[in-house]
Amino acid sequence: MNTPKRPRTALLSFVVVLLLATLAVWLLYQTEEPPPVVEAVPMADDRPGTPVEMSRVPVEEQPEAQRPLPVHLSPVTVKEKKSSPGASFSGRVISWTSGQGVAGAEMTFARLQATYTSVTNAKGEFGFNVAEHGTYRLATVTAEGYLPFAPAWGHSPVTLTSAPGMHIRDIVVYLLPAVDYLGKAIDPDGAPVAGARVKLFVRADRQPTLIPLPNQFQTDKQGEFRFHAPDDTLVEARHPDFGPARGRVDRDVQITHQMTLKLKPKPKTSTTDLTIAGRVLDPQGAPLPDARVVARVASAGPFDPQGGWWAAVSDTDGRFELDGLDNTRYTLTASYPELIPAVTDGVSAGTRNIVLQLTSGGGRILGEVKARSDGRPVPGFVVVVSERTGPMGENQVTNQSVFDPAGRYQVGSLKAGDYLVRILAHGFAASEPVQVSVQPPNDARADFLLVVGGTLTGVVTDAETRTPIEGARITMEGRVDGGALPVPVVASTTTDVRGGFTLSGLAPGLRSVYTMAHRYNGRILSGLDVKNSVVLGPVQIELTRLKEGEKPKLELTGIGVTLTPQGEAMLIGQILPGGGAAEANLAPGDAILAIDGVPVAKLGFNGAIQKIRGPDGTTVMLNVRKASGHEIQLEVFRRKIRG
Repeated sequence: MNTPKRPRTALLSFVVVLLLATLAVWLLYQTEEPPPVVEAVPMADDRPGTPVEMSRVPVEEQPEAQRPLPVHLSPVTVKEKKSSPGASFSGRVISWTSGQGVAGAEMTFARLQATYTSVTNAKGEFGFNVAEHGTYRLATVTAEGYLPFAPAWGHSPVTLTSAPGMHIRDIVVYLLPAVDYLGKAIDPDGAPVAGARVKLFVRADRQPTLIPLPNQFQTDKQGEFRFHAPDDTLVEARHPDFGPARGRVDRDVQITHQMTLKLKPKPKTSTTDLTIAGRVLDPQGAPLPDARVVARVASAGPFDPQGGWWAAVSDTDGRFELDGLDNTRYTLTASYPELIPAVTDGVSAGTRNIVLQLTSGGGRILGEVKARSDGRPVPGFVVVVSERTGPMGENQVTNQSVFDPAGRYQVGSLKAGDYLVRILAHGFAASEPVQVSVQPPNDARADFLLVVGGTLTGVVTDAETRTPIEGARITMEGRVDGGALPVPVVASTTTDVRGGFTLSGLAPGLRSVYTMAHRYNGRILSGLDVKNSVVLGPVQIELTRLKEGEKPKLELTGIGVTLTPQGEAMLIGQILPGGGAAEANLAPGDAILAIDGVPVAKLGFNGAIQKIRGPDGTTVMLNVRKASGHEIQLEVFRRKIRG
C-alpha cells in the first residue's frame, strides 16, 4: 500500500528539476489491462520532524519480451466512474533513450505534509489510488541506473489534481539513464595529469539534489575519472601546477561518452573558484529556507549555457553560498513557490553579504486546454510561460506539467508584464504562443484548442552498411526561446529493432527533425512540410558511424551559420567552412533582416531557421545588414554541411 511519511523541511532542500528531454517529458501510454494500483492511506505519524523513509511497495512482476519494441505513446485519458467517489492516477515510467518501461522505479507523491510511495512493476507500470481529493505533486522518481527526478521540496513543477470518480490514465514519465562518462585531464602538452580535482556544476534546471549525484572526483594515474551527469553539466578540473580546465556534457560527449579536459599553463594570479554568499528573506523579512538561488553570468546571452550552471538552496537560516565562480559579475535570482522572485544584477564574485527578499502578491494566468476536434478537455499537458524581451527574444519564466481531468491550469506569482503562453501535449501539435498581459491583482486568461498535428514515418540506417540502427532517437528540432532553459520537446521517439520509427504530434508548417545515435554523427533532416492529420514518409535517414578518435559532427543542409535573435534581426555568430555563407563572404556580426523578402521578425526564430534551410544546391535570398551598418541583398547557396 502507499505509505505516508512526514517530510523534514531541512532535509528536503533542493533545486527544481523538470526531466523533460535534458529533461523528463510527460507522455502517454495505453495499457490493455489496468496497471497495478496501490492505495493511499492516512498518515501514520504526523509529528513534526519525522524523517522521510522511502517505503518499497512490491507489485506483481510480469516477464517482458526478449527484445521489446519502444513503447507506443498516446494521449493521457480520463475514465469516469460516477458510481465511485474515488480517483486514481496510473501510467508508466519509461527510459528516455530506449522507450522501455523502467522496473522498480520508486515514485513519491506529496500533498500538504504527507507523502505516498509507489513502485513500478516489470513493465514500468504504476498506479496510485487517491483517498483524499486535491492537488498532489510528484515529489521524486528514482530508479537504479537512472538520474533521479528530485526537485526541491514543494517546488515540483508536476501537479496532479483529483476529482471524485475521475481516473487519469496513461501518464508516462521519462527518466534519463545514468550514462557512464569517462573523463580525462591532460596538461598543455597532452600528457595525463594524476591527482587533479574534478567538480561538476549541474545546470539549475537539471539539478537532482534531493538524491544528489556525486559531484567531486580525483583523477587516477592515467588522469582519468568516471562520472554521471545530466546534459550540459559543466565539468571543471583543477591542479596546483596548472590553470583550470572546463568542459561541458555537450552533444559530442553525449555521443562518444568521453570528455577530455586540457589544463592551462599556471596563471600568475587566480581568477576563478570564487564564491557569492548571502541570505534569502520572505516578504516579512524573516529567513526563508528552501529557496532556490541561481547565478547567471551578467553578460551571458540568451543561449549561453552558463546561464543556469551555478545554483544553491537556502538553509534553515535562509543562508546560501555559490562556489566555483569566475571573477566576473552575475545576476542572482531567488525563487520560491507562490512568491515573486527576487533579482539582483551586477553582483561581483567574492561578495558575501547579498540579501535577496522575495515579495508576495503577483498576478496569475488561468486557462483551459481542449482538443479542437471534439472540444473535450486535454487532461495532461505542459504549460510554458515566457516573458517577451523583444520581437523574437524570450526568457522562460516557468514550465509546469499539469494533470487535471478538466484540462485546467493556473500559473501564479507573476509580476506585471507581457507574457507568451504555450501548451505542449503528446498526441497533439505544440500550440502557437498566446500573448497575455498580467496586471495584478487581476487574472489574465489564455485558453487553447489543440490539433493533432502531422506524423512522420521512416527508418534510420547506417550510411555505409545500410543496416538498421536500433535505439536511435528522433526528435522534432527547435525550442521555445527559454533563456538558458531548453523547453521540453514532446515530439520524440526511438527506433525499433528494424530501425523504424513513427513520430507524431508535429506542428503544421516547415519543420526539421534531429536524429542521434551512440557513436554516430547526428543529422538534421529539414524541409518537412507538415500538415495537420497528414502522414509524411516513409523517409530514410542515414547516419555515418564515427571512426576511432573522430570528433562527432552534425550533418545538415543549410547556409552554414549559427544564429541568435537580436532585436528584429538574426545575428550571425559562427561561419562554418564549406557552406554557402562562407562563399557569400558573410561574417560574424552581420545580421539577417529578411529571408526571401519576409522580415525575420514576422517569421520568428524557428520560422526563420526553417526558411533558411532547404535542398542542397538551391538558393535563398537574404537581406543583410553588415557589421559596418551597410545593408545588402545576397543570394546564398544551401550546401550539405558537417559542423
